[in-house]
Parts: sequence; structure tokens; C-alpha cells
Amino acid sequence: MELSAAMASAVARAVEASARDLASFAGTPIEVRQAAVLALDVAEVPGRLDSVESEYVGVYAGSRGGLPAHLLLLMTRGTAERLCRLLLGDDLVRTWQEDDLALSAIGETGNIAVSAFLNALAAELGTTITPTPPLVMVDMIGAMIDALLADMALRQPSALMVDAQLVAPESVLDASFVTLLDEGSLTALALSGSGPARSSRA
Repeated sequence: MELSAAMASAVARAVEASARDLASFAGTPIEVRQAAVLALDVAEVPGRLDSVESEYVGVYAGSRGGLPAHLLLLMTRGTAERLCRLLLGDDLVRTWQEDDLALSAIGETGNIAVSAFLNALAAELGTTITPTPPLVMVDMIGAMIDALLADMALRQPSALMVDAQLVAPESVLDASFVTLLDEGSLTALALSGSGPARSSRA
């Protein structure tokens, strides 16, 4: 799949929408310092990350409505810890993987980020969506990718991947957004204009 300028711009705007909604939720400024957009086959996704043996935190959601899509938000354990510190303070960082409040915070922020991203893409196509409830996973990236993307690839073999750096006061959050869209939506994004869409969240 060839990445068009319109497609890259649409996806970059979706990352900006995620940052805005996260900033509102966290009550602190968050800006996108960089967002590198790639178009690639699903099988290439793990190779773009640090290591298939590295432990990552993933937040997965799909969408119902006018934009059939799957989105996997990926961050390292270090980024997840910084995100918990930003939202909850230092006291919960040491045990965030076992702490229900910290995991809930990761789930809610993931929900906000992926919902904003998917709604922004839907807006590019002038349609509306309802994101599915998010699923939070902590696993080696290879196992996570294999478990989730293998089934999605049966219908959507290509992916749009954004390596983004979100910057908050005294904190840098590196995250990857991996989006799978059907062929019709990919074609529409490549030729995209924008249209009105109603925002929704799971």
C-alpha cells in the first residue's frame, strides 16, 4: 500500500485529536512533537518496534458504523509508568501493573486516545462511528501482535502505523498507533476531504 500525502495528513490529524483529548482528561498541556506515518503490511509491524521480546502495554479497540477499523495503541512499560505518574502521581508508579486504579487509568486514557483517533479518521470521511470498549493488555510485543493482528489481517492485510511522541510538562510519552482499515476506507482516505462527524466514546 502506497502512503499518499492526504492519507498521512489525515492520520497525523487523528494523533493531534488524541493529544487534545488526553490533555483535557489529564488537565495538563500535551502536544505532539512528532508523528511519523508509515503504510506497511501487518506482518511488518513487530519489526518496526524495539523487539518482539520486549514487554509492551497495548490498548485495542475497534469501531462500529461508517468506518470499519481496528486500532492498537502501543507503549513501552516505561511510557505506561510515565503516563501513570502524569495521571495519578508518583505513589502508584511502582505497582502500576498490579494496581487496579493504575490499570483503570491506563484503560481510560487508552479509551480516550483511541476514540479520539478513530473519530478523527471518521470525520475525514464524513461519517460517524462508535468505538468498541477498549481492551488493555500487558505482554511481549510479539505475542500481543500475533494474537490481535493475525485475525484482523484476514480482512485487512495493510496497516497505517504512526510513531508519535507526545510531550507533557516534565514527561515525554512515546506511543505507536497501529490502524487497520478496509480497502474502501483506505482508498477514501487517500483521496480524503473532510466532513462532519459526531464524536462518540465507548
